[in-house]
Amino acid sequence: MGPSDEFFEYLRFHVCLSSASIALFGYLSFNTFSTTALLLFISAFSIVGSVYSYNFITDCAEDEKNHQPSANRFVRNRRLGAAVSVFLALAGLSLSLLLPSIHLIYACLMLMVGHGYSFLRLKRAFMLKNAITGLGFGLMYLYGTGFLYLPGLMAVLLVVIAMSIIADLRDYYGDKLVRIPTLPVVLGIGNSKLAIGLLLLAAAAIIIGLGLGSFFSLLLFIPAALLVLNFHENSYVSHLYMRSGLITLVLVQLLLSLPF
Repeated sequence: MGPSDEFFEYLRFHVCLSSASIALFGYLSFNTFSTTALLLFISAFSIVGSVYSYNFITDCAEDEKNHQPSANRFVRNRRLGAAVSVFLALAGLSLSLLLPSIHLIYACLMLMVGHGYSFLRLKRAFMLKNAITGLGFGLMYLYGTGFLYLPGLMAVLLVVIAMSIIADLRDYYGDKLVRIPTLPVVLGIGNSKLAIGLLLLAAAAIIIGLGLGSFFSLLLFIPAALLVLNFHENSYVSHLYMRSGLITLVLVQLLLSLPF
C-alpha cells in the first residue's frame, strides 16, 4: 500500500464523504445547490477527517480485531497522525469562518464531541457510542441547515443511530473479543435487529406523519437497512451499505433541489 492509499485509509475517506453528505443533505433540504453548499461540504469533510483520523489512533486495538490493520504509517507514527488530525481541524474551522457565525459554533461542538469521544474512550460505556454517533451526525445535520429544525433532526438521529447499530453488528466478534459493550454484545444479535427495525419505523413515522416532503429520500435507507440486516456477517455488503448509503441520499436530494 502506497503513501496516498495509507493516507486515505487513515482519513477514512469514505466515512468523511458520507458523513459530510449529512451536512449537505441538511443544506439541500431547504436550499438549492450553490457555492455555499460546496464550501460547507468541504468544511464538514475536514472536520470529520480530523475526528476519524484521531479515532483511528485511539481505537487501533479493536479495529485490528475487526479486520482493519494498524500497520498504517499514520497510526504507527502518532506524531504524524496527530499532525494530520490537527491540520484538518484547523482547515474545517477556518472554512467555517466563511459561513454565518452559527456554523463556527457547530464546527467547534462537532470537534469537541468527536475528539472527546475518542480521547475519553467512551465507546467502552454501554450505548454511549451510539448516542455520541447520533449526536455527532445530528450536529452535522444542523451544520448544514444553519438553524434548529427538530422534526428533521429527529428523523436523521433515528436513522443514524440505526446505522451505527448495523455497524456494531458487523463488528460483533471483534468487539466481543476486546469486551466492547455494544448493543449486539450486551443484548444479542436478535434484539439488536429488533431495535434497528423500531428505530427505522419511528423515523418513517416522523417523515410520513409530519409530511416532511424534502426528507422522503431518507426513507430509502429503510428497505436498504432491512436488507443489510440479513447480511450483517458479510463484511462486503455491510461496508457497501455504510459507505454508499449517505452518498446516495445526498445525490437524490441534490436532484430534488434542482430547479426544473
